[in-house]
Amino acid sequence: IYQKVDGNQNGVTTQQQHLLGYSRFGLHRLVRARGETHCNFGNGGQISVLATPTDTKCRNLRFRFAAGKGLGSSKSLGVQTSNKFERNPFLAVSCLHEETDNDDKGAASKHANKKDKWEVLWKSNVVRGTSDTQFQFNYGQIPTYRLNGDTPVCITCLDYDDKDKHHTVIGQTRTTYHQLLRAEGFALRHNKMTNGYIGIEHMDMTLVPSLSHYLSRGNLGLDLMVAVDFTKNNMQVDDCDYQDARSFLHRMRSNCKMNSYQLALSSIGRIFEELGSEKSMHIWGFGAEVNGTVKSRFRMGKEGGRVKGVEGLLHAYNQTATSNITMSGPKDLRKTLYTAIARAEMNASTTLSYSVLLILCSEGFVHELNETLEQICEASYTPLSIVFVGIGGGNFSDLRDLVEEQRVSPSGKEFMRDCVSFVQLSQHRHDINKLLKVTLQDVSTT
Repeated sequence: IYQKVDGNQNGVTTQQQHLLGYSRFGLHRLVRARGETHCNFGNGGQISVLATPTDTKCRNLRFRFAAGKGLGSSKSLGVQTSNKFERNPFLAVSCLHEETDNDDKGAASKHANKKDKWEVLWKSNVVRGTSDTQFQFNYGQIPTYRLNGDTPVCITCLDYDDKDKHHTVIGQTRTTYHQLLRAEGFALRHNKMTNGYIGIEHMDMTLVPSLSHYLSRGNLGLDLMVAVDFTKNNMQVDDCDYQDARSFLHRMRSNCKMNSYQLALSSIGRIFEELGSEKSMHIWGFGAEVNGTVKSRFRMGKEGGRVKGVEGLLHAYNQTATSNITMSGPKDLRKTLYTAIARAEMNASTTLSYSVLLILCSEGFVHELNETLEQICEASYTPLSIVFVGIGGGNFSDLRDLVEEQRVSPSGKEFMRDCVSFVQLSQHRHDINKLLKVTLQDVSTT
């Protein structure tokens, strides 16, 4: 805290700042406190701080679109063809953000470069093989904290292409967020032709509680569960090892440096250790052959997978990684998700804790993807956040698609909220603070 002091120097009025005192504390102390937090100053005095979560970033616009004439079949589009063929339509809602590039030295204030960036906020389910002229898409919701009345919004209808993902545009409309709230429907146009219509059957605002809402209710717990990938996909060069080409992702180093898994456990785990009221955590492995049997989930370490703090996580990991196990597969997450969901439901009803499942995994396909998506959809109805952390420099496009396109389950059940996120360790390897910021941001908004 500073005190401004007016002065006079050579007839010129000046202002100086005198330091009265300071206090240092973690933000998690404010968020988790019940009521006011009293912070003592180093040179005497005290300040009271009250932190409450804002609903601004937790309000979603919930809606449902109904398709009208033209979206289901080609015959009503005016296409010259003798036979009507079926389409696989789906909708995408995007908004336009203007980004100012201030890195250019010649770009000063009014001459700053502006870049337009369209961001996809929501994708609907795919209505497969329909020739109907009228049908409904699933319910959807988009976050509103980055939208204002004049924000450009684009609604695009595309014909889904299973083969190479080159989806064909059927039609689109551009409007603003304010006009979207008042509209009853839109005409979809492409190549100067009206190719169909969509109506708005339902629209309202809904509040989706986040991690901060649970923590701000007072000394509530945070239950951290960690799952570690031991499939064969870990037999690749670790991006943290620059010299030893024989290295693989779980290899223990003799130079006291951490491998990628240890780095993720140490850095990311420490965030949740500070947020949690209890230091007890759970760590499991998956995809390894243990005593001749491939395990889709097994407890790590000699203490049955329940450890204390980050040091306990690292100790259990080191014990397992150096034990007599064989990296195998497949990447089956179903038992891990089932256990995490059950714990989240139990914690919510008994200790009012919020749960986080941290999945550290290498590249590779997810086994039984449809069942996995069904479980993630179920998790969206519980106080559970799922964070995938990509380990190594492989291709994580499948995991990114799983995270970005989760709007409705394969059985047609709507996700209640976005509960899953992805961060790749190698992209933030040289900036751990950025890694922590991205991870915590993803968790706090899911």
